[in-house]
Amino acid sequence: MIYQIIDSLINQITIPFEDHKVGIVKPIKLTVAGKLKIYPVVYNQVRDVCDTSDYLDAVPNSSKKSIVYFEDWGTVLKDESPDWKEFITQVRLICWFNYQKTNHAEIFDTLFMAHVMHEIPFQIPSLTYIHNIRFNLFRIPEKSPNLFSRYTYKEEESQYLMYPYDYFGLDYHVIYRVNLDCLPAWQDDIYQCP
Repeated sequence: MIYQIIDSLINQITIPFEDHKVGIVKPIKLTVAGKLKIYPVVYNQVRDVCDTSDYLDAVPNSSKKSIVYFEDWGTVLKDESPDWKEFITQVRLICWFNYQKTNHAEIFDTLFMAHVMHEIPFQIPSLTYIHNIRFNLFRIPEKSPNLFSRYTYKEEESQYLMYPYDYFGLDYHVIYRVNLDCLPAWQDDIYQCP
C-alpha cells in the first residue's frame, strides 16, 4: 500500500531542482569485482512484466542535478474496525543534489530542504480503497553519511557526499486507512511472457 501512496505522491509534486525523482527504493545486492555491493533501486513505474531489468538506480553521480527517493522504515497498525484498518508507515525522504547543476548560489541545504517540505502536502487524494492519506513530518535526521548506510557505495560514489554535492533526509509518518468494503475484485489474469 505504501508503494502506491508514494508513487501517487511523487506524480503530484514538483520540486524546483528535481532531476531524478523516484518512489520507494529497495536495496539490491550485486557482486561487483568479487565484492558484494548494495545499491538503492526502484521499480520502473512503466516496467514491462517480461523485462526483469526495469530498475532505476538512485545512486549519486556527477551527471545528475538531483535524486529524490523514499525508504520504507516499517508499518504499524494504528486502529481498526470490522470495516477498515488504519496504518502508520514511517518513510524517509532522501534528497541528494549537485550545486553545480542547480545554477543556484546557495551553499547550504536549507533552501533546498524548505522547497521539498513545501511540496509534500499534508494530505493527498484517496486511492481506490486507501483513504485519509496524510503526511506528517516528524523528524529531520542528522546530516551525515549514515543517511546512506544501507548501501555500500564505492569510494568514487561516496565522493558525491561532499561539496559541490549535498544531501538531507526528512522523516515522515504516512497515516492512511484501508477501507475493506472497497477492495477491488481479485483477478487471476497472469500475463504469460512469450
